[in-house]
Amino acid sequence: MSIIVYKVSEKGGRGVEEPYAMRERLKQHRLSFVWLIFQLEQRGIVTDKTEVSSVFAGTRKGAKAHAIIQSTADILNDYERKFVHNDG
Repeated sequence: MSIIVYKVSEKGGRGVEEPYAMRERLKQHRLSFVWLIFQLEQRGIVTDKTEVSSVFAGTRKGAKAHAIIQSTADILNDYERKFVHNDG
């Protein structure tokens, strides 16, 4: 069993998970950027692997980058709620 600590920054009074923590969550569940991009498209965010990689590396900023980060957090929370079972 592994434990991941999520770093959350307070921005505008609302906690926003850091991209590094989300990348670690994707790795933990063996979810690819291709999977994530499909999920983002289902939520109306059209993107590609280069853009997602730049957002997670912190080299791309702005409204769309923020939307990708926030939606990724929601997607991962939904995934964990549906598919990750805590047997302890």
